[in-house]
Amino acid sequence: MTNIEFNIKTLKQIFFRLGTVKEKKTVLTKHKINILPQITKKYMSQSNVKIRVAVPEDLQILKEFEQEIIRYERSFAKNLKQDPIVYYDLENYIKRSDVQILVATSEGKPIGSGYAMIKDSEPFKTPGQFVYLGFMFVVHEQRGKGINGMIINELLKWVKEKKIVEIQLDVYAENESALKAYQKIGFKPDLLKMRLKK
Repeated sequence: MTNIEFNIKTLKQIFFRLGTVKEKKTVLTKHKINILPQITKKYMSQSNVKIRVAVPEDLQILKEFEQEIIRYERSFAKNLKQDPIVYYDLENYIKRSDVQILVATSEGKPIGSGYAMIKDSEPFKTPGQFVYLGFMFVVHEQRGKGINGMIINELLKWVKEKKIVEIQLDVYAENESALKAYQKIGFKPDLLKMRLKK
C-alpha cells in the first residue's frame, strides 16, 4: 500500500469517527495531512448533518422522498404500476416500536431518510428475526457526502440495541452504484430474484 493510499484510508476513518469541524482540523494539522482537498471538503460537510428519529411533522417531506425513490426506481422496475403509487405506510411506521425511521437534516432541513424494520424470518430459516433496511434516500444536491452511510450507521446502532444480528435489504441487480455502496459497508449478495415475461 502506498503512502497516498494509506492516507486516504486514514483520512476517511478520521472523518467518520470525529464529530466537530474543530476536532477534524486538529487531527489534520497534527498529522500534516494536506492531500485530496475534495475528500476533506466532503467529510467536513458531514459535521453540518444531523441524524434524528422521524416525527409525525416529517410526514409530508417523507412522502416526497418516497415519490423520488419511486421515480428513480422506475428505470429498474418496469412492472411498477402507473402513478400514483406508494411503497411505505409511513404514518404507521413512525408510530411503531419495531420500526425506526431516521431523518438526516442540514441546518434543520430534511435531506435524507432511511428505516430499519424488525421482521420475522420464514419458518425454515434462522435466525428467527431479522432487520430489513429500506427507504434509503438522500436529496440530489447532498449526494456523495457519505450521508447515506451516516444514516445506516445510526440504524445499525438501533439494530444492536434490539439484539438482532441479521440485517437485509433489497437492491435492483442493475443498480450498480447502490450495489457497490452496500457491498462497501459489508453487505453480500444473497438470493437473486429472476423474472420471465412472455
